[in-house]
Amino acid sequence: MDLSKTVDNRINQLIQNDKNTNDTLDMLNNSTIGMIEQYLTQFFNRYAVDNELTVSQANAMINSWDKQQFQQLLNDLNVNDLSYDAQQRVKVLGVKAGMNHGAMLNAIIAMTLVYLTDKQKDIITTKLLQLNARNFCISSLNYRSLFIVT
Repeated sequence: MDLSKTVDNRINQLIQNDKNTNDTLDMLNNSTIGMIEQYLTQFFNRYAVDNELTVSQANAMINSWDKQQFQQLLNDLNVNDLSYDAQQRVKVLGVKAGMNHGAMLNAIIAMTLVYLTDKQKDIITTKLLQLNARNFCISSLNYRSLFIVT
């Protein structure tokens, strides 16, 4: 195969890899947005009056139902699989969530975004490591071929 074909194949492979990564990230983004919508809708449906949440409702203390919903979110996010830094952020947000309904709603959004960011970081890091490993192998082969005497 000539060099032009090899280069074209490599470019097409990289484009396909980028598309696959983008598709994975889009899927993760959409599922995270869906999760935010699901939990906020549950709270809204429970506490909204005439399609509005009042300041007094937002400032109301949380109850056992709220705690159950929050625990379900933690389970859904599988926070034990997050990086150490993300787990620390989740802990802080968990403490803040216990203040009142408004703080809990903010924590729900923030936690899902922490989750999203951590998962995106994992996906991108893995792709970069794979790309670097492949490039290292290619460079090593090219470097060795300079010293092969035929």
